Amino acid sequence: MIRRCAKDVLIFFLWYPVRYLVSLMPLSLIPGFGRLLGLASFALGGRKRELMLEELGKFKHGGGDRGIAREAFVLQVMNDLEVFMYPRMNRKVMEKMTKVEGKEYLDAGLEKGRGAILLIAHFGQNQMIMPAFGRRGYHMNQISASPVVWKDIMGKAATPMMIKSFQLRWELESNLPVRHIDVFEFLRPAFRCLKRNEVLGLAIDGGGGRRKAPFDFLDRKALFSLEPMALSVKTGASVLPTFVLRERGGRHRIVVHEPMRLRDSGDKEADLMANTQAFIDILDGYVRRYPEHYINFIVFRRLRGGFDNTYLFED
Repeated sequence: MIRRCAKDVLIFFLWYPVRYLVSLMPLSLIPGFGRLLGLASFALGGRKRELMLEELGKFKHGGGDRGIAREAFVLQVMNDLEVFMYPRMNRKVMEKMTKVEGKEYLDAGLEKGRGAILLIAHFGQNQMIMPAFGRRGYHMNQISASPVVWKDIMGKAATPMMIKSFQLRWELESNLPVRHIDVFEFLRPAFRCLKRNEVLGLAIDGGGGRRKAPFDFLDRKALFSLEPMALSVKTGASVLPTFVLRERGGRHRIVVHEPMRLRDSGDKEADLMANTQAFIDILDGYVRRYPEHYINFIVFRRLRGGFDNTYLFED
């Protein structure tokens, strides 16, 4: 009971005084403020910090585990603070906060007239893709889950303030220049947006999706969705691996890779597996080079398994 009350007090502090403070704070001060809160979060990290160190010890990467974990806590807090900034994210702000590499690949993909899939993972501040492209004039769509679904997923573990925070977060996400497509519903809107030659953001490592399979990832077997590659085959849309890296000073570098050359041998199932593994190999390389951008998600999925039995790795 005491622990649940403490969580609610912390969430209240984050969503009320801190949110209002961030909404008034100059952009240049927010990264420093986020770093201070992130370091405090790491010091108080407890079980999450220990799980993070444990997971970092399971795959090869460059750097010391404790330093990576500390930076991961900082990046997570910065990501959370940026959610409070969604209503402020007009084109001018996006040009200050983000730079896009490989935009020409996206434009070339759209020239084919069959839409483009920005294939992502929960790597870095992946949600920044929505305002970054939406404010640059692209018709942006995103397959995602509304934060309010966590009320049902967590059940009795959800505290009153947690439930309120899910509602507040969804209100802020609704300010983004994107059409949200519910991952738990029929994906007909995804087909339609690609037919209109629009951009679709799609994560391959989320808990949603109907078809998953184990793939080689970070020296283990991990479950990933088969649906992104299947959607590309059905629509002819270009598939562009896309990653978000936070640079010094807090600015985001969004890297759009050239369209994937998908295997087409005639064996649909084998091609689906091979093409999905090809993207996962790219993700694997990013995570080994920048583990602080992904280790939070690994721990999140491990903790989440206690609510809905959804894990990333097959242990």
